[in-house]
Amino acid sequence: MTHLFNIFRGLDADNHRVTSPEDPDYNCLGWVLGDKSRFWWPADGNYWPADLPRIAALETFDLLLSRQGYVRCPDGALESDFSKVVAYGHIRRHPKHFARQLSNGLWTSKLGKLEDIEHELEALTSAYGRELVFWRCRVGS
Repeated sequence: MTHLFNIFRGLDADNHRVTSPEDPDYNCLGWVLGDKSRFWWPADGNYWPADLPRIAALETFDLLLSRQGYVRCPDGALESDFSKVVAYGHIRRHPKHFARQLSNGLWTSKLGKLEDIEHELEALTSAYGRELVFWRCRVGS
């Protein structure tokens, strides 16, 4: 686990916990979408729906997430009837990472090909950038 502290400088013993071991078969977007069998990203060599642009821009991810019932929302505040997703990035229109909110208000992330973690929202900003956009989907839709 100390290797995560070296890679993700914002992580510490108090703001996250590892929830599953390393697995190269899926990434953060696959994790958010509930697919642990594929590495989702709009770049060559990764899984991506054929009818969506292969451009890692917010507009593309809006299209993808809308297929799952998600719409943009103002923040990551916990809402009992909604599942939320956040995109992190250094450049406004180009996300680097995605996380999903848990029912306890914390967030869950797959760190590339590394572990899955449960974490505070701000714990990954030093590695992935600030929170760019939040989406929500009514639970059970």
